Amino acid sequence: MGAMQAMHGAAEARDDGDGRYLIAFDLGMGGSWTIAIHARTPSAAATARYTLRVGSSGLTVLGGEPERVADASAPASPGSGGEVSYYTCSMHPTVHATAPGKCPICSMELTPVLRDEARAGVVHIAPERRALLGIRTARVVRAPIDLAITAKGRLAVDETRLHEVALRIGGYISELRVNATGQSVARGDTLFTLYSPELYAAEQEYLLARHSQDARTDPGHTGHDDALVRAAETKLRLWRLGDDQLKALARCGEPIERVPFRSPAGGVVIEKTIVDG
Repeated sequence: MGAMQAMHGAAEARDDGDGRYLIAFDLGMGGSWTIAIHARTPSAAATARYTLRVGSSGLTVLGGEPERVADASAPASPGSGGEVSYYTCSMHPTVHATAPGKCPICSMELTPVLRDEARAGVVHIAPERRALLGIRTARVVRAPIDLAITAKGRLAVDETRLHEVALRIGGYISELRVNATGQSVARGDTLFTLYSPELYAAEQEYLLARHSQDARTDPGHTGHDDALVRAAETKLRLWRLGDDQLKALARCGEPIERVPFRSPAGGVVIEKTIVDG
């Protein structure tokens, strides 16, 4: 069955005052109707299209907005952007005509294309097509935009802020207080305690050297004792004992069997390679 031939009609607009115009027309049957309004002056032209649907629910406006508007505030000069370049059909944009009229393909009213639009390659879509395609337009405004981006990446640790706690002496972990990666620690927190026979003997040497230094009454021999204390202290420092541990050792006067090793900085444990025992 062939398609029904398009129905066309024209109506005159009556000035109703205050910039309003009245147009009376009769919609002979139900369905979708496109109303094209053309206004022309010697210096400007404007076209607006509206799509109406007639059905059991009555008359419904599907959509409509101005398609082409030329500036009517000033006369168009030759070659100006407000001058009409050609007339075309919204449904068949390949149609170009030098004067107003009807489309030779669908008999719709031709609409003007201004020179600015022709140079810019503006594409016009009829309101009824915009409604079917779901195209919406809005005024351009300056506003913040929330944009969520999902992308793959690799998380790297800042190497300048890494702190490694490594033993420089053999021994046994007697108590492991940080027993999982991802655990948070603060500066000075005890990470583990170490029992080391070699470290225990070095602590005894340090205490004996200090005791000998304190007991020496002959001023001529104090230099030798000072050297022994410094040597014993240097050995303990090389094994990662800090000032607070050396002071605690000297204050106690006895070697510490299980030496605590503390965190040099606050942060999160990202790798653990020791276990109890």
